[in-house]
Amino acid sequence: MFRIPCGVILLEISLDYIIGINGEDLQMKLIEIVAWYGAFIATLVLLWDIYKWKRSGPIINVSISPDMELISNVPDRLKGKILIFVQVVNSGNMDTTLTHLVIFHYSSFFKKIIKKKNMQAIVVSALYTPLPYVLESGKIWQGGILQDKKLEEMSRNGYLYCGIIHASRKKPILQRVIVPTKIPLNKSTNMSSKKNYTHS
Repeated sequence: MFRIPCGVILLEISLDYIIGINGEDLQMKLIEIVAWYGAFIATLVLLWDIYKWKRSGPIINVSISPDMELISNVPDRLKGKILIFVQVVNSGNMDTTLTHLVIFHYSSFFKKIIKKKNMQAIVVSALYTPLPYVLESGKIWQGGILQDKKLEEMSRNGYLYCGIIHASRKKPILQRVIVPTKIPLNKSTNMSSKKNYTHS
């Protein structure tokens, strides 16, 4: 067994493999091995550069939570109000400026595919931290939208989206808003259940 240094890796070639191979053939085999090794390393470097390029700049993630209510140190104007809670995280390596909080509605799946909006709106008051806002790398921005009857109906009749627009991207980053249907409590059934429980 002998070794051929190639960069930081040592290529091991068995003596049994080269027995019977003349000098010219051996030289061609070694050149072929080194060429394949160089191509492999070049591919790894290219993939690493692509990964770094994809991860460079701001990376904005948006999460939406409907049916939220504030319970601590609540301003009078928000007491008893139901909100669509919006959280934006910058997991990239650069800062960006959040400019607008938006709402889009599509009346059908087909309209969503062809990008024909039934309604589009900019939320003027984000309730918490006002926009524009510089979102630094690794930081979080939180906001909210008053969840009224109109938004609930749009969520259940079509496709309702909420999202953020920031300075480093032309298109908004959207998340679908799904407001669950509230099942009304049957008072007579509830009272009957309490009565039965009392006599058991």
